[in-house]
Amino acid sequence: MTKKPPIMMISSLMWVLGTGCAMPATDAGEPVKQGDDRVIEVGGAPTTDALARLSNNASDGVPSLLQSAFRGAEMGPLTASEVDRTMRSRLGSIRMCQARASRREALPNGKVVVRFRIANDGAVEALTIDGPAFSSTTLLDCIGSSVRNTRFRPSTGQPFAASYPFIFAGS
Repeated sequence: MTKKPPIMMISSLMWVLGTGCAMPATDAGEPVKQGDDRVIEVGGAPTTDALARLSNNASDGVPSLLQSAFRGAEMGPLTASEVDRTMRSRLGSIRMCQARASRREALPNGKVVVRFRIANDGAVEALTIDGPAFSSTTLLDCIGSSVRNTRFRPSTGQPFAASYPFIFAGS
């Protein structure tokens, strides 16, 4: 009697082979090269697409959508509405932080204020979190990690200082 490989193993192998998964789009410190399909022109200067650096699957189509959206766009300073829109897009991960923390411990009612600076390359830097009601919980670390990994569009001018509140109802 011959042993058959488990079906799940075959299906996952077929999924990996069939998806066309690519290597990460860029490596840390990788120089930007002209002619690279991840290089876009923003404000006349070549730059690497920010989402391509975040995506492990460069063939998913999203980086190319962003490239066409940013191509030829003027790169100016960030606006408060852009920061708000980007932070609202991260609310799902903040809710996951709340759900994980509430499974571990009872969460009180309270407000968490996240203050950070957005560098010209769109990275979050100088992050501080104020939430005294949650100081003994795991919630603040998770929120900090989520905000720290948020990418904003590249901008010109001074770094953008932001303060963003989250209000939680206890569990």
